[in-house]
Amino acid sequence: MVRNPWQRLVSVYREKCEQEDKSYTCKLDFGKNCSQPKGVKITFERFLQCVIDRMMREETEYFGHVETSYRRCGVCDYPYRYVVLMENMENELEYIFKQAGLTDPVRVMHTMRTKTIRPIEKTNQHVSYIDYWKQVPSQMIEKIRFLYRYELQLYDYPETPFIIQP
Repeated sequence: MVRNPWQRLVSVYREKCEQEDKSYTCKLDFGKNCSQPKGVKITFERFLQCVIDRMMREETEYFGHVETSYRRCGVCDYPYRYVVLMENMENELEYIFKQAGLTDPVRVMHTMRTKTIRPIEKTNQHVSYIDYWKQVPSQMIEKIRFLYRYELQLYDYPETPFIIQP
């Protein structure tokens, strides 16, 4: 399963760095260069700079949720039968589940989603992921685009975070 990297980066930031407990401790290991003083919230721009720095200097080390899908999943090395785009997950999983003989794929998907939704996703649902990108300098967006260029091309994701796909 893959996800639009523009949306995924916002989702990771929200889950790992926008904590409800207000401790503002980003729960990603960026290393000492990206640590924040206790009680100081890491901004989305700072988070992105840490992602860029980490991905540029540690090419071979797995980097969890922000890792590119082609490195995380080896899409070029393994003959996957299916690749599910999160943006079209319901339709794609319904097809796969029917192929597997499941009788009620919609119920299974609904159960999976309600059990895995994160608390941060339940709050501020009115905030669009584009709102996070509005304050990011264009040079930084270009660096992110470069890092995720293969993923953007492979799955036909937009070259910019400001294009909303249906």
